[in-house]
Amino acid sequence: MENTDNDKQPSFNDPINWKSLGFFSAEDYLIYIFKKTEKITSALYLVSGLLKDEEPMKWELRDKAMDLISSSFTASSSIPGDKNVVIQSIFSAALETISILNVAKVSHLISEMNHALLVREIDNVIGLLRDRLTKNAESAGYVLSESFFRTPAFFSSGF
Repeated sequence: MENTDNDKQPSFNDPINWKSLGFFSAEDYLIYIFKKTEKITSALYLVSGLLKDEEPMKWELRDKAMDLISSSFTASSSIPGDKNVVIQSIFSAALETISILNVAKVSHLISEMNHALLVREIDNVIGLLRDRLTKNAESAGYVLSESFFRTPAFFSSGF
């Protein structure tokens, strides 16, 4: 019997298909975060691969890279109450990674270009998560925002 496209099972190499397993089900931005941290982890491994095995910074960078990817995956499958704790672990791993990258740059273990690229990408992930947490807190009513106090402009006045 010949396999047609309709007979094929979804490839679980693609995180979009992980939804059928219960991951990333409610919040699509978590797929983006996971894929981004997967790329950051790969880049950290490539950059740290240039360091000698005896260099402790090599193993610290790789440990933090694994923390990042593990936390981003866990965030996708945690229950809502736990999600904030898991996201805080992503923040922690990200900030520790940036700090290690700063030391590696100052010590001339990695180039300024690689440092700048990695820090920018990690910062983008942190920013997206921070913005998403703030948006979720505002929509849940935990945090008041300026949009809460907006009223329709029925008249224009100098008040």
